[in-house]
Amino acid sequence: MTVVNTVYKDHKDALRASCWDHSKSTEKAYLGKATIRLSPTGKVISSKTEGTDDDASVCVDKQIKKWKFPPPSGTATITLPIHLHRD
Repeated sequence: MTVVNTVYKDHKDALRASCWDHSKSTEKAYLGKATIRLSPTGKVISSKTEGTDDDASVCVDKQIKKWKFPPPSGTATITLPIHLHRD
């Protein structure tokens, strides 16, 4: 799972800037869980995020769908915890 965490780390700042910093939520942190299906090439087939802010969850899904993961062996489903904090 380390390669998945590396992909997440590469995109985390952009995710926070795109989705959490613009959210109308008054919470300091967004906590969510993304369920991501990958094709054999590492392309994201689908992403479903559930978290503490619905608008941010929809935004996170849109961003994740643009990501590229290392090719798994066959299709794969991964679960990724998403934690975004405001400064």
